[in-house]
Amino acid sequence: MKKASLKYSCKTLQIYTDWANQYLERGRFKRHIQDLQTDVSDGVLLADVIEAVTGSKVLEVTRKPKTSAQMTMCSPPGLEERRV
Repeated sequence: MKKASLKYSCKTLQIYTDWANQYLERGRFKRHIQDLQTDVSDGVLLADVIEAVTGSKVLEVTRKPKTSAQMTMCSPPGLEERRV
């Protein structure tokens, strides 16, 4: 990857990280994103971001996943209709 492209990619990741953290802060969630690529991998923090942005509760999230199957998150019912 070219140096300019890598710099753009890092800047873009930081913009999305800041955006998500702003919603998490407004929603008074305890956890915040440090590294967007790894912190949302278990699905829990990703569910928190979705809840913070949409104002809707994400159902069927295992809050303390122990297996990779528990970490896989399907989109909650109705989310597609809301065009989120």
